[in-house]
Amino acid sequence: MKRILVLAVMVIGLSSCGSEDILNEVQQLAKDIDLIDTYIAEKDIQNVIVHSSGIRYIVHEEGTGEIPERNWIIKVKYQGNLLADPDGVPFDQNISGVEFILSKMIEGWQLILTEQQEGAVLTLYIPSSLAYGINRFGTIPSNSNLIFDITLISARP
Repeated sequence: MKRILVLAVMVIGLSSCGSEDILNEVQQLAKDIDLIDTYIAEKDIQNVIVHSSGIRYIVHEEGTGEIPERNWIIKVKYQGNLLADPDGVPFDQNISGVEFILSKMIEGWQLILTEQQEGAVLTLYIPSSLAYGINRFGTIPSNSNLIFDITLISARP
């Protein structure tokens, strides 16, 4: 009987370890949005558009060309930073322009860039679940909220 009691206590103890650190998708998104909104408020960033997905973004310049579809090839200039270290070294960037198939990019890009015209200049504040989620990617830690400055140069089928 004593062994069963000790085993039960161990199982309960182990199952509760770190449980407050593990959030479901809805909880993580809510936490991410709160962090992004706090950052935007503290930096007094203006003209922020709230997307239904949870992404916050700014259109610095409207585009005038094609609106890409998810399966299109886009050419962009961009810089990506961690929301947790916005002034740090970018984790990725291309200032001369690079082409990608939009559907191969993170969900946050797909959602916003399919609503923009060629020539748009944007800043995206992307919750972790619409970026790399719980996966670590290169130097990007898991559950990282991202900031991208993007110029959508062109889009084609």
